[in-house]
Amino acid sequence: SPRPRAVAEPQPLHKKRRILSAEDHHVNMRVAGAVIAKCGHKDVSIAKDGVEVLEKVGKLPNGLDSFDVVLMDLHMPRMGGMECVRRLRAAFPDSTVPIVAVTADAVEESREKGLKNGFTAWISKPFRVEQLAGLLDEYSPQPTGGSSQQRAGGG
Repeated sequence: SPRPRAVAEPQPLHKKRRILSAEDHHVNMRVAGAVIAKCGHKDVSIAKDGVEVLEKVGKLPNGLDSFDVVLMDLHMPRMGGMECVRRLRAAFPDSTVPIVAVTADAVEESREKGLKNGFTAWISKPFRVEQLAGLLDEYSPQPTGGSSQQRAGGG
């Protein structure tokens, strides 16, 4: 007998991302928070620099995987985004959590360097709500299981 087709239920979880936002500038922090909330995401952790990011992530049982997306400013006191993303990727080599560089520095060279260092994507400040919303949708876990992407090579 024919098997009933599985119908994908709209999943409320799909819209609720756990986001870590690393931003040292108090006004930018509030703007980012407002934009993220406007996109429907309420679970936002804030860190004021790379040192705080590493401390927060290090205390969580799932480490970096405690978040769905990390938004990381490149220029922060104590530790900037480049150094922080390198350390996160080294500490959590199996994590596929996207880390997005957020910067006013739109130089292509910086972008290349960022992607080499472990950033997944790049967004320029000031960003529009639609840009961030699109990015969060693109880099968020899909409600359906499984992935169409295959990883080459073994471990």
